[in-house]
Amino acid sequence: MKPALICCVVLLSSTVAARAADWTDRKEYDLVLTIRSEAAPEKRITLLDTWSKSYPQSAMSHARQELYLSTYESMGDRQKMFGVAKQMLAAQPNNPVGLYWLTVLAPQQTNANSEIWDAGDKAAHQLLASSKDYFAPEKRPANLTAGDWDKQKLSVEVLALRTEGWANWQRGNFAASADNFTECLKKDPGNAEVSSWLGIVSGLDNNKQPQALWHLARATGRELSTPLSDDQRRQVNGMLETVYVSYHGSLEGLEQLRKISSSSAFPPPEFTIDPATVVNARRAEAELSQSNPQLAAWLAMRRQLEDANGDKYFASDLQGKPLAQLSGTVLHAVPVRAPREITLSMTDANTPDVTLKLTVAATPAIHPGVKITFQGNGDSFAKSPFLLVVTADAAQIAK
Repeated sequence: MKPALICCVVLLSSTVAARAADWTDRKEYDLVLTIRSEAAPEKRITLLDTWSKSYPQSAMSHARQELYLSTYESMGDRQKMFGVAKQMLAAQPNNPVGLYWLTVLAPQQTNANSEIWDAGDKAAHQLLASSKDYFAPEKRPANLTAGDWDKQKLSVEVLALRTEGWANWQRGNFAASADNFTECLKKDPGNAEVSSWLGIVSGLDNNKQPQALWHLARATGRELSTPLSDDQRRQVNGMLETVYVSYHGSLEGLEQLRKISSSSAFPPPEFTIDPATVVNARRAEAELSQSNPQLAAWLAMRRQLEDANGDKYFASDLQGKPLAQLSGTVLHAVPVRAPREITLSMTDANTPDVTLKLTVAATPAIHPGVKITFQGNGDSFAKSPFLLVVTADAAQIAK
């Protein structure tokens, strides 16, 4: 991305056209003419080095650095470009070209260290803070419309937020990084790279796995305004599938996620993806409903009673209302011979879960260890220790 900020770079043609007073002597002027005519980047660098050694204090040193930048850019040497941009800022701390290129190049450096993180972050912060001044209406080039000038300003702000987020990510400040990338996407929703980066840093928070998967899935879309390259897309897609299976348990639902994530840079507030534990529990519950429907009905009922809204659920769905047929193991019954109250364990034959209050004594006696089925109406319940009280007729009990 090369926003209008780069228009301020003094290209070779304008350098040669500088006022005569800017040149040290005619030899310097002729040397720059030679540089201008040299098409081979390697030879141009040699000539630029000669210029630097011969005229270290040249009044045109800022333009020389910009020429170094453009030549190294044509060579694809990002490391050398980064070094030149640092030199530019050392000479002129507010140089917009140096700030721009440090911001752009910091995340592209191989084996980046804290010095590079800090340099990129500082430049990005300064560039973002100064963008209003750099792109003031009165500084708009005559060949650009006001709308295009605003777009260039926006693109610089996106770059700055991107690099701030990257620097925080490298430092381990993941929450701050996520905030930077979020602001970046608000300004540039179609930026697939930033979506992928936000997905990565969000995924480091165990509470944000669904959101992380949304951003990774969106990043793989080809229809975004700034999509990933094919190689990047393959890498992000591999990451997406690995994380999705790890979290959800299978690839089921992934294609639907790709589809819905393409509609927005951010998931809606209610968006969620079930973790594997929930998926497995639901599957086990479905299987249990087939093999042991009474136990399945009990577990579903107890889960709702133990929920934060358990009291409301009991009052609206169970209290004074007939329950589904259930079964449990008798722990004790009183009185022994004609019990009016029976305590049951519904799952492990040891823990009391339900107390049956009988309207008429049960005969014959019901002994501990016997498994019975019953129906009745909800009477009351306590969460801790858990106990559901059910009123029933003796005729509703069967061994």
